[in-house]
Amino acid sequence: MKIIKEIEKIKKIIKKIKMENKSISLVATMGNIHKGHLSIIKKAKEITNVTIVSIFINPMQFNNEKDIKNYPRTIEQDFNLLKKNNVDIIFYPKEKQILKKTKSLHTFVEVPYLSNILEGKKRKKHFRGVTTIIAKLFNIIQPNIALFGEKDYQQLFIIKNLVNDMNYDIKIISVPTIRHKNGLAISSRNIHLTKKQFMLALNIYKNLKYIKKEIKKRQKNIKEILLISRKKLTNKGFVIDLLKVSDRTSLAPFSKNSKKIIVFLSVIIKNIRLIDNIKVNL
Repeated sequence: MKIIKEIEKIKKIIKKIKMENKSISLVATMGNIHKGHLSIIKKAKEITNVTIVSIFINPMQFNNEKDIKNYPRTIEQDFNLLKKNNVDIIFYPKEKQILKKTKSLHTFVEVPYLSNILEGKKRKKHFRGVTTIIAKLFNIIQPNIALFGEKDYQQLFIIKNLVNDMNYDIKIISVPTIRHKNGLAISSRNIHLTKKQFMLALNIYKNLKYIKKEIKKRQKNIKEILLISRKKLTNKGFVIDLLKVSDRTSLAPFSKNSKKIIVFLSVIIKNIRLIDNIKVNL
């Protein structure tokens, strides 16, 4: 396993790989590698010759300095896990390698409408930060395939649009959400949960399954189902940041014509923000 920190060095390695006609997959991360990342890496290794994992804590996608300071940094543990899982290359650049200017002055890449709805409504410039750095990684690494988890479904959808709009010759593959045995989606933020908060967080997926079941029964309208779910969550002490049903093919609000839908749920437990979603086919 190679650990590369310089852009010019990884570009030379990429050039050599391309000359050997080997396919490249990219798994973009911010570190704190967990089972969710490892499931994506496993898929990447199945479909390409060379798997590259990037580790870069992206300051452009954080809304405040406190969040970025609190983001878990476990780099030595990450290296060991990635080595154990036979990753070929880790791209681990310093911030000044990726951001040549301050983030406020840096050129950005944005998918406008999709970045300002749902999660993006309150988290201003979050997705703009994501797409800017993803575009830079695509330019540097030039992967044949890039893989992203479905837990961040809006992000996945936005990146697919970015690739299409900017004519990147990259195939985007989505990987299903990995969950603990009790259903909670595995996330880097889970590390901040106390045992009591972890047990409380189990209600997130439980509520999503309730919503899915009720939607498929068609005995109540969606507005009523969401109202009941909202009450269940707030009664347990959650602060609900987002609870919406969208068309899965466009992220537009659910309509009577929607056949493939997705329920988005974002909650806050003692300043820890957790997100999840569930798909529903009608």
